[in-house]
Amino acid sequence: MHLLKTLFVLPSILLASVATAGEGELITVQLNDALNIDGFFDEWASSPSLKLQGQKPGDIQINAQLATSGSDLCLAIQAVDDSFVFGTLSKGDRVKLTVGSGRDKRTVQFALNDLEQNPVRVMIEGKPFSDAVIVGTSRVDGWAFEAKLPLAKLPALMSIGETPFALEIWDSDKGQPETKLSTSPNASLEIDAWSGMERDLEAELGRPLDVLERVVGPVSGKAPAEFLIGKNIIALMGHGLEGGIAYSYFVPGWRDDPQVVEAELVDLDGKGNRELWLIHKEWAVPGEVEIEAIEIYGLYDGQLRRQVAQRLAERHVKTGESVVSKVHRQRKGKAFEIKVDVAEVTGFNPGSYYDVDAESNVPYDPVPLPWQTSKPRIFQLDGPKVKVKE
Repeated sequence: MHLLKTLFVLPSILLASVATAGEGELITVQLNDALNIDGFFDEWASSPSLKLQGQKPGDIQINAQLATSGSDLCLAIQAVDDSFVFGTLSKGDRVKLTVGSGRDKRTVQFALNDLEQNPVRVMIEGKPFSDAVIVGTSRVDGWAFEAKLPLAKLPALMSIGETPFALEIWDSDKGQPETKLSTSPNASLEIDAWSGMERDLEAELGRPLDVLERVVGPVSGKAPAEFLIGKNIIALMGHGLEGGIAYSYFVPGWRDDPQVVEAELVDLDGKGNRELWLIHKEWAVPGEVEIEAIEIYGLYDGQLRRQVAQRLAERHVKTGESVVSKVHRQRKGKAFEIKVDVAEVTGFNPGSYYDVDAESNVPYDPVPLPWQTSKPRIFQLDGPKVKVKE
């Protein structure tokens, strides 16, 4: 659904100011992975619009749009303006974007210059914004530009939830007082971090994701991210992920009727990034033999990897026989050791037990059995590497 905000300018002797659009104005920024910063605006058709209107008939009208693409915040402004006055940082037609508060507050200024022969100048916190990409164009009826700003340079947008936001545009007509158009003083911005990514992933796979559970939180640094757990897919998506990717996924090869038992994000190797700790159940033999397994997933070099795949239990529901191991996280300095106990056995003995997955392609390490070992299995993660003690 497109978000439409319309604000109107009130008259003033020296400076026209904008009327508020009500308390708590919220602007939701959605994914648009079709964007190219090239001065053409066709790809913006699906992105919500923010409308600002000058006070006089035929005066400036602004159509502003915000979207995310990969690890960037993108801004498009198209102005219908009866008189474009080349702008600097403090005079003429110019634009200012402010996001965040306190330490995370960032102000980005756009000096429009003449848009083409002398490109738009972009500053952040009074210094050149060298990572910004911007293309401007003058038009018969006004002016326009597209900009791409790295989200990593706007820390308030690298966390979950709403953040204060202001878009201010100054319109300078020769011989006339300036007009300032602005969003509401109480406006806020929120990144819709992954709904578009889920749509894109479904399109890539050609099937629904069949979501069982979602786990939300920071994975790489402070950037918000979502682990989506589906019936046969594990996907990580969000802005600011390592490598500038939007999403990465892994097909775990699960069988019938998987159920999530535990799912949380934990910094297992103590290096700052968080891995997905996931325990699930599935049927190895439908209605007869249920298995339980722990898996750990991490993002390395832009790829989602399964680092641990350890079977914890087999339960034969009709006979009541079972082998069940417990798993523990044990703190060791800043990191954790993952300890899988030797299994407790009910009903089986060395002669009657059989490994239900022995001849399958299922990748789980087998349950540690008391007649095979007296020691637990201990996993230690070190980035993408995993050490196993037995």
